[in-house]
Amino acid sequence: MPSVRCAGLAAMLFTSLCGNAVAGGPPGPLKDWPCAAAFSDQLTPQDVWPTSLPAALPDADAWSGDAQARTLVEFIASTENSPAAGARFIDDFARDNGGLRPALSMLVLTGMVERINKIRDILIEGIRTHVIRSHILAQAVADNDDSLKLATTAPSADPARQPDAIRKARFSNLRSLDDVGDGAEMLCHRYSYDEKKAKALAAALQRNTK
Repeated sequence: MPSVRCAGLAAMLFTSLCGNAVAGGPPGPLKDWPCAAAFSDQLTPQDVWPTSLPAALPDADAWSGDAQARTLVEFIASTENSPAAGARFIDDFARDNGGLRPALSMLVLTGMVERINKIRDILIEGIRTHVIRSHILAQAVADNDDSLKLATTAPSADPARQPDAIRKARFSNLRSLDDVGDGAEMLCHRYSYDEKKAKALAAALQRNTK
């Protein structure tokens, strides 16, 4: 008897969830750019440095040929290290080496921006993929709605076209649509975080530049 009651409660919960989704209207597809932070394809050194640059920018890959710059970039731009950890690393390096020469700071800046932009490319691609999936799933939900109306006005013998089967498919699509929205939100958070990280690290470089 308890198992029968549990099965009945599960069915009621499923029906309630489906009914609430219909009553409130299904979530729509994501915006073309769903993040709160403004879209920017790539960061530039000028975007993140707090003031005017203290020296000319080096060639894009010059930082990797400088041992000091490479040491700094590989630590501070690592996804494993927070902005605070990166800033401390810069402070400690500057203390041990009598500050940062402007040329060295520009090498580190260009390397850091290059590394963060590579992550940014991945994030943007992921966000765009989620946007496309949201449009596909929102259309699937709309198709489920149309099928449900047809199933009630023109019943079919096909098991897949029975109202309960359509409601289950619709519920699954709604759950997937919610998951896509949550995934995009997480990527947007990281997109914003990385830009803030770049600016925090640039500020640490600037205050340690002689």
